[in-house]
Amino acid sequence: MNGKVKTYKPDKGFGFILGEDGNDYFFHISNLKTVAVISYGDNAEFIPSSNDKGLQALEVVISPSVNNAKFITIGNKRHKISNIKEYGISTQTFGCLNVYRRVKNDNSILKAFVAGSYDFTPTGKYILYESYPDSSRARKHYYDQNGDIAVDGSYYDDRVEVKLRYLYIKNYQGDNDIYYEGRKNGKIIGYGDNVDLDAICKELDRLS
Repeated sequence: MNGKVKTYKPDKGFGFILGEDGNDYFFHISNLKTVAVISYGDNAEFIPSSNDKGLQALEVVISPSVNNAKFITIGNKRHKISNIKEYGISTQTFGCLNVYRRVKNDNSILKAFVAGSYDFTPTGKYILYESYPDSSRARKHYYDQNGDIAVDGSYYDDRVEVKLRYLYIKNYQGDNDIYYEGRKNGKIIGYGDNVDLDAICKELDRLS
């Protein structure tokens, strides 16, 4: 019998095929005769059967249709176009703290009174407020690959709100992938996939 993949849960290894007779047939990855990336809408050929739990598909052969053969890669993930149910661009607001770089002060007069004095200059970066390690009001320091980065000021007093655009992609299995846009003049530490959201949406429009 022929049919179409209706649902598939890769983490569990099973799904359902809508048969040409209008019935849903359960299938398990152990019943596949071919190795394939399974997505919504794929063509399926199988032997119909049943057990005490209901209808099932045996000796399943999965093959993508011509319309299902298009993919787009975003970040490190490959998305099958026919499996995308909805996509778009939205924004999210994050509570953050301004991040400053600690720079040693070479002022000779100041050095005479304060050993190891420092100035703090803004980096255009932010650290997520809720990810900060504690709530004491002492000066905090945050380290990244660029060196010694300090949050100058108390945990509360230096809080700012930063809006970041992101691309969301929902598929027919109910998964929701989010890609945050990289920011040229500062970024949120721990966020930002450095993707061109507008270019990706344009490509999705073309392939859909």
